[in-house]
Amino acid sequence: MTRFFLKSMLAALTASLVALPLQARDTIQIVGSSTVYPFATVVAGKIGKEDRKDTGN
Repeated sequence: MTRFFLKSMLAALTASLVALPLQARDTIQIVGSSTVYPFATVVAGKIGKEDRKDTGN
């Protein structure tokens, strides 16, 4: 019983630590050349429309 409890607690702790970096962010930063910029702005605009967020355009 104690081993099961310890394994369960370890699994819960691991899952919570893995989920921390995956929490929602308000911004997306894209770094690339000027040839990437037009495509990135189109994608950002589509994501902004779907999520109703400001894309800065």
